[in-house]
Amino acid sequence: MFTMKIKACVVLPFFSALLAILVVGPGRAGADDIAWTNKSGGDWSVANNWSPNKIPGPGDTALITSDGTYTVTVNANTAVTSMVLGGPLGKQSLVIKSQPLTVTGPMTVGANGTLQIEGNVFAPTKTLVCAGVLRIISGTLAGAGLITINGELEWIAGNISGASEMTISSSASCKIALTGAANLTDRTVKNSGRIIWSSGTFQTRGNCGIEILEGGTMEITDGAEIRPALGSFGLRNKGMILKSGTAKTLVGGMENDGFVEIQSGTLRVGTTDTSGSNSGRYQLGTGATLEIQGSPVFEKESAISGAGSSRVNAADMTISGTFDIGGTVQVESGKLTFKPGSKPVSLGNSLQVNGATLTLNSGQEVKLKSLIVSGDISGSDIVTVNGPIVWNSGGFAGNGNINALGGVTIQGAAQKNLAGPTLRNASQTTWTGGQISQSNGGLIENLAGGTFDLGFDAQLNIALGGSGFINHGLLRKTGGTATARVGPITNDGTIEVLSGVLNSPNAFTQLPSGELAIRIGGTAATTGSSRFEVTGTIQDDKVVADGSLRLILAAGFIPKLGDSFQIISLPKRNGRFICYNGLNQPSAGVQLAVQYSGDQINALVKSTSPATGPSLFSSESGENFVICWGSEFTGYRAQTKTDLKLPWEDLKDAPPSATKVTIPITPDRPLRFFRLTK
Repeated sequence: MFTMKIKACVVLPFFSALLAILVVGPGRAGADDIAWTNKSGGDWSVANNWSPNKIPGPGDTALITSDGTYTVTVNANTAVTSMVLGGPLGKQSLVIKSQPLTVTGPMTVGANGTLQIEGNVFAPTKTLVCAGVLRIISGTLAGAGLITINGELEWIAGNISGASEMTISSSASCKIALTGAANLTDRTVKNSGRIIWSSGTFQTRGNCGIEILEGGTMEITDGAEIRPALGSFGLRNKGMILKSGTAKTLVGGMENDGFVEIQSGTLRVGTTDTSGSNSGRYQLGTGATLEIQGSPVFEKESAISGAGSSRVNAADMTISGTFDIGGTVQVESGKLTFKPGSKPVSLGNSLQVNGATLTLNSGQEVKLKSLIVSGDISGSDIVTVNGPIVWNSGGFAGNGNINALGGVTIQGAAQKNLAGPTLRNASQTTWTGGQISQSNGGLIENLAGGTFDLGFDAQLNIALGGSGFINHGLLRKTGGTATARVGPITNDGTIEVLSGVLNSPNAFTQLPSGELAIRIGGTAATTGSSRFEVTGTIQDDKVVADGSLRLILAAGFIPKLGDSFQIISLPKRNGRFICYNGLNQPSAGVQLAVQYSGDQINALVKSTSPATGPSLFSSESGENFVICWGSEFTGYRAQTKTDLKLPWEDLKDAPPSATKVTIPITPDRPLRFFRLTK
């Protein structure tokens, strides 16, 4: 009996203890509501700060909702099932410092609550809904949970990561003022509210970035930068982005299907994803600049416009929409292509192509205010430049002609290329440096009223179908004592060779209205005289002399009687000049004559007594009869009659100051007499 009593006494207490453990253990894993009670704030890990007096842990719901203004600090590795932060009165803050906090279930931050990550990891694994403030000072906002901001997000430093999205609702705001390193990894931020980004740089990693949804805004108030790493997209906009401040903002991976207004400063956007969507609009304020990098595709609905400037450093940028910029447009590297149907309304007050390729295939005339070429311009569009063109290097290709209404300055030692288009000069063009290689039908045409000045011994090299030079205005060589090769030349304007030698390779055609003027100042080109010549492979009928020849005596030069000057070399010449100007030189006290000697044309000093009146020259030229006299004799008029018994009559339609008159040849070809009279 005694032994059995002892066994019963020993067994029962042990069984009761085991039963108690089995009951209490599962009860601890259940959802206990543990409320914060210390209205002075304090450490999460102090049990007396909670009711009941125990530290919330796995399976518990932590409630920091008591009235008052206080701060709860997490300094120990903590995990709870759910949490509510923020009560009806006061301000309740939870600060995560040296140790992580994990919430495995739902978490809610009320309007009076502030969740501050200040040094470690906060990881909501299911949902976080914040109507108060979520502030990231350092550390990491992590976890797989979906995060919804209905209040305010403040990102000062640290990292945001996680597999689910962060949504900023239409009534919420986000302030990004980064003072240190920051990363956005795997978690896409979708904004329907207002983001104010005042400073700082962050990198996007993984398949994520920031999306501005319709109705959402992002205000960039100063210098900032998004750096997308491989796999991330950076920034997508379907709402509105406003850039202000004077500093430069850099946004990698930019896709714009909404509206971007650059009020001031510089916004640099870029993407290497050619499939990215850009159907939105960029509006540039006065003094603002849009820089574009990467390989963006601007679709038909897109528009880049405004009074500001644009700079392109793109690998391969294409535009199918509208481009209408009032400031400077710089294409500095890579390729910029205007696709068929695009609208290049204005390419700025100054278009500068520097080491890049600009292709214009819009299908409409492109009108420019001014142009600086240090790269390549190609395409099928006609380009009309109302102001000056500065051509430093590179050139023009394609079949779109270039209308230079404000003239061209061709300068610098670098090679220039004209492969296809016709460059038409309507003003003052000066060529002082670099050779021009002409191919594929490329042509230079100097229009009536235009002046094309060769300021050195220029070289226009014809290769693979180049078409040479057509002159309707004034082509003159004013610099260089050696030989400039330009052509082959077709001339119905005026050519003045004032220095050295001008060579028209392989062919030369002077039409009846054309004039060739040669300066005489010595016995050779190197001693003050000039010469015109044709050399190369010359076929019959490829050298035509018609129109006028004018001799210019250098100031102060007085030739002697009998002096001879070789002025022109025209192998296989067809025809002769009709009119001769400058044969009488009263200031030097001499008369000159022109001598044809085989391929050479020479000027001779005929007399040291200037003529007192003009000589009359006449010849048939095509379907016309031309009479002319030296332009140095003014005040004369031409008269005609068909019978010496009849009185003389002034030629009809001849201007009073004319020294050349063209008369159509009638079918009956009557005998006519002409004279000059004052």
